[in-house]
Amino acid sequence: MKKILLSMVMVLILASPVMAGTPTIINGVGRNLETVNVDGNLYLPLRTMAEVLGFDVQWDGTFVRINSVKRPVITGDDKFKAMITQALDLLQAKDPVDYEMVCQNTKEIIVTPGNIDTEWGEAYAVNLGASKIRLSPKLMEQSHSYVASVIVHESIHGCNEKHFLFDRKLDENMAYFHQIATMQILGISQQEIESVELTRQRIIK
Repeated sequence: MKKILLSMVMVLILASPVMAGTPTIINGVGRNLETVNVDGNLYLPLRTMAEVLGFDVQWDGTFVRINSVKRPVITGDDKFKAMITQALDLLQAKDPVDYEMVCQNTKEIIVTPGNIDTEWGEAYAVNLGASKIRLSPKLMEQSHSYVASVIVHESIHGCNEKHFLFDRKLDENMAYFHQIATMQILGISQQEIESVELTRQRIIK
């Protein structure tokens, strides 16, 4: 994962006025950003600039960590947003390679009001194309770890689509392979892993 680790030196500027809502244009989009005026030069906070440019910014009390990947937008109610956020947090902490893959290939994760039916039967999730994943409300009954593995599965479909892999069975096989690997990394029970493996075998046979 491409990361920039910055050690921050805190400087107190006592006499410089803060100008709230300074008009700023970033990539052609107008924004009102809080700035600090120092000797006629305007400075933007590091977090503000990084987040506006699509970076994931975290502060651990010692370092500012700026990750060059942008998390998917989560569209749904507060409970859904909390579940997906925790699943992504888990991936970021324990499976950073797949976390970066998810962020690169999925722009939005949305909840559907009803069941999801596919040619292989009812599913927890479906990749809608255009870097969007739709999740069934039934998935919210599962653990954060399991939800994270499903997000990885569907993001692999998005990755394959970008690389013009249209062999359905090969696409599914790769998605299940990554899902199972994520389940193992996240410590999901062997029984759940075997259940997913049985589904993979049924689909690709």
